[in-house]
Amino acid sequence: MALKIENTHGWNAERLLAMWPSILTNLRKFVASLSDDLTERFVVEAIMSGRNTLWVVYEEETPEIAVLCILTEIKKNDATGRIFVEVTGMGGNRVHECLPLGRDIEDWAMENYGATEMLMIGRMGWRKVMKHHGYEEKAVIMKKKLEVPSHGREQQQQSVSE
Repeated sequence: MALKIENTHGWNAERLLAMWPSILTNLRKFVASLSDDLTERFVVEAIMSGRNTLWVVYEEETPEIAVLCILTEIKKNDATGRIFVEVTGMGGNRVHECLPLGRDIEDWAMENYGATEMLMIGRMGWRKVMKHHGYEEKAVIMKKKLEVPSHGREQQQQSVSE
């Protein structure tokens, strides 16, 4: 069974609606993995507004079922002026089989926007997998939830600033 990837930009409503149930299922998997930071509504609005490009991977024999959905965004590094494509989300199944199709996204970004880099932020477990596809680790993103300070901490902070 051959996998195919397509950019949904320019799809007519009939084509999109035929695949929409499986697209939504895959997008929900992605949102669930980052539920502290994303909502389903935000992701759909990012696609509908054109801020994110939705790519779908499907088997040619069943073109109405998305196996994997990938969201990308074209960005510019303000410091260098370089254009890059960022994978802002991915949800679905058979990711290992689908990753080689990412070359189509790279080609599209280079041809249409002059992109020179592709960026992906993902879970730690992706490091090993993505290394086989030409990615290298450049940074680590750390996150901390902030809490309302206790009364004692407020006094301590005031003393420091005085």
